[in-house]
Amino acid sequence: MTISFEDVPYEGTSIPTSHPERLASDAWLRGLRAPDPTRARILELGCAEGANIVPIAYHYEDAEVVGVDFSPRHIEIAEQAKHELGLDNLRVACASITDLSDAVEGPFDYILCHGVLSWVSEEVQDAIFAALRDYLAPNGIGYVSYNVVPGWKMRGLVREVLMARTRDVEDPREKLAVARSTLQLLATTMPHEMPYSRYMAEEARSTLEHRDPYIAHEYLSEHNRPYLYGDIVRLAGRFGLRFFSEQSPVGHPAVEARIRETVGAITDDPIEGEELTDVLHGRAFRASTFVREDLELADPDECRRELLEEAGFVTELRPLGKRPSLAEGETEEFSDAADVRVAVKHPVLKAALLVLAQTYPRAMLFETLEAQAVALLQLRRVFKIERVLSDGERESLREDLLRLVDLGHLRLKLTLPSMVTEAGPTPRVSTLTRYEARQFRSISTAFHEPLSLDDASSYLISLMDGSLDHDELARALVATLEEHDMVLRDESGEPLGPEAAQKAMGTFVQHNLRMLEAQGLLER
Repeated sequence: MTISFEDVPYEGTSIPTSHPERLASDAWLRGLRAPDPTRARILELGCAEGANIVPIAYHYEDAEVVGVDFSPRHIEIAEQAKHELGLDNLRVACASITDLSDAVEGPFDYILCHGVLSWVSEEVQDAIFAALRDYLAPNGIGYVSYNVVPGWKMRGLVREVLMARTRDVEDPREKLAVARSTLQLLATTMPHEMPYSRYMAEEARSTLEHRDPYIAHEYLSEHNRPYLYGDIVRLAGRFGLRFFSEQSPVGHPAVEARIRETVGAITDDPIEGEELTDVLHGRAFRASTFVREDLELADPDECRRELLEEAGFVTELRPLGKRPSLAEGETEEFSDAADVRVAVKHPVLKAALLVLAQTYPRAMLFETLEAQAVALLQLRRVFKIERVLSDGERESLREDLLRLVDLGHLRLKLTLPSMVTEAGPTPRVSTLTRYEARQFRSISTAFHEPLSLDDASSYLISLMDGSLDHDELARALVATLEEHDMVLRDESGEPLGPEAAQKAMGTFVQHNLRMLEAQGLLER
């Protein structure tokens, strides 16, 4: 007996790899003039409680968004979000993917199916690709995620142990308790002398960090099939579809490129090459896009030029030096949050990255970025006042920026929402963010990335409607702690007095405001 979604609802999050804006910009870079995501028809198969499509519908008022899920409880939660947020452009329906005829009416520009394919029967697996065939617009993009051999084949050993240990346990909570105790056993008692033991212990520790819904539906579900890349290509082909691109990286793009180069010297078969690359990476998961088999692509170079007229650049890269040199020939290093470093020598590119670092999380159009980079070079006296970029230099900057996009260091934004990068006297976040903080375990950032929250941060953010100042927010937190008979303590364990507690909560408020600033979630 497996655990149903009615017993343990799936706790979804926003899925950045599935966002139509990301799919559209990736498609344009590859020669597909994808539909405008802000005005698109978007369908999600297996939408759960709507954590992924609710933010899309909220931000894209002119889009038509539809979500389908088999669980009545999931749809009830999604309907609640639709009602509370006033999302007239969102419709959710309780239906099986095997019978969508009464639930949806095509065509759709984007069809999303995250976290379903590997976890359902073969009948439903076929139905997913049949839905792409039947409902995808001629130039539409289908997104499907799934577990992959070899990574999940190895991880599946842990699943098999948990399935065997919980086979005769019927109560969902007891089943999860037995699974957790088994994971604890694997994580703490296996000898570390053998590679197998070290691997199993690490997998068990990693799994224990997840919440119960993930363990229930990833490790204790009836179905969990990892695919070979070739299996997916052939499955899609049966329904008149072809693999288009991969949205889930397995590591740094430069490392992946080197591995592909090595594999390319061994085989020129594209399917064999992808499967060998997956083996060398130990890939466990893919998030792939699919298009109609007969779709004709445009010239990628022409599409890239067109894209840069509309899209803005944004990056988390920061200079390592306090005052990086912009002089010709001097190399400066930039790094991101994961401490992946990029060495840059060209003055114009260095200036452009500095400008983007100063404006993050806002995105900037190429024309504006070029002008501000030149102004910075003039200010630093690297360029003379009358100096402008030649056509060749401008094209070189475009190519350098696109190369950084290809490597994952820069992102392209097709929409350029206004953002507040500094909290005002009475901080405010959107109605969506306050709702997510109350209802979900994470909120979606300005880039549709999930940001996990603790209970205190969730409560604080739910209060940020612009009516309370910083001190009032801190007092509200203290009052809530007192209401629940909770006591703040110092490092020695001593209870904090009223003044010290207010000061501690004030520091907590400031910490959360800085986090919200960095994620582009503050509003005027």
